[in-house]
Amino acid sequence: MRVLIVDDHAIYRQGMAACLSACDEVTEVRGAESVADAWSSGAAQECELVIVDQDVQGALEFIRQVRSTAGARAIVCAAECTQTGVIAAVESGATGYLRKENLTSEQLRSAVGATANGAGVMEPDLLGQLLDGVATASREVLAGRGLSLNRLN
Repeated sequence: MRVLIVDDHAIYRQGMAACLSACDEVTEVRGAESVADAWSSGAAQECELVIVDQDVQGALEFIRQVRSTAGARAIVCAAECTQTGVIAAVESGATGYLRKENLTSEQLRSAVGATANGAGVMEPDLLGQLLDGVATASREVLAGRGLSLNRLN
């Protein structure tokens, strides 16, 4: 799997790349400082998985675009994890959401492996935030219109 890391901190990109070089599923790791760099280098068009810092300018739109143009899956890494941030990342098409402060090399390799196999990846408390947000939207938005998540399919 070809992985692209988009993060404006060089040491973070390099550390993740070094960690992923030991991952059996990973054949190539490239890095970009910004969304613009990811597109101009051609890495965005060639990756199968993008790991992006949510604080990088344009990160969520980048996820939407890279999913639609390259079919890549996306994992968001964030320093500050809020319910709004988690929901926004998932709405943009992210299949994983990881907290930077707790991230270990084992967790990163596990997340990449799971994502390579089509699974979503999220820490339990962040998943709880996402589910709470979905339940709130269902109650406050859909129920008021006589709809439910079950009846949207």
